[in-house]
Amino acid sequence: MFAQLLYLTLAGLLLQSRNVWDGVYTEAQADRGKIAFEANCVTCHKTDLTGIEDALKGEQFIERRREDNLDAFFADLKTMPLRKPGSLSTEAYLDILSYVLQANAMPSGPSELKLDALAQIRVIKKDGPAPVPASAAVLVVGCIQAGPNDTWLLVNSTEPVRTRGQFVHVEEELAIAQTTPVGTLTFKLQDAEYLDTRPKAGQKAQAKGTLVRAPAGNRIIVSLLEPVATTCP
Repeated sequence: MFAQLLYLTLAGLLLQSRNVWDGVYTEAQADRGKIAFEANCVTCHKTDLTGIEDALKGEQFIERRREDNLDAFFADLKTMPLRKPGSLSTEAYLDILSYVLQANAMPSGPSELKLDALAQIRVIKKDGPAPVPASAAVLVVGCIQAGPNDTWLLVNSTEPVRTRGQFVHVEEELAIAQTTPVGTLTFKLQDAEYLDTRPKAGQKAQAKGTLVRAPAGNRIIVSLLEPVATTCP
């Protein structure tokens, strides 16, 4: 499912799915989650959820999770508790996730949060979606262009979107990239010259890597670069 969402614009994405401000859990579910959290999570995350650099509460939580879906957050929750990863029931992890949403002032609703809904519920700021933050693992589509001193650029690029397949080939992603319109952005493809597959100027390509935003110009530290067409619009 996440691959089908990768190339939707942020505005279009909101039309296709719910977000965490739509009331996606119930008060009773969050109450159960608080009990489960206090029994399993406070050693690392503290009773107020501010442990481990505010990973579960506040601005740090939002920046780490925004422009992604709750499925990704749920997958991370299942790697905990630290010494017994995956030891809780699916329902307990869903309850804890609900409690985290409540602790971040995201409203409750009439229906409990269910496993099959997670991929369609987006994490965004209260005032709406925004460009993906720096240091996120991202995917972009654009046109390869040679730069100075054996460097490479991706011009006419799409807006970066999060990916959880940063280092792997995903056939479905490439199929979607073939029909994805190019954009207007430019990124330096840092370390592209060291990839096993050398870039070729003029190709339409899909690039994955770590997003760096800087005054001198935005760039992507490339982990995977895959052509999707021999020419580019």
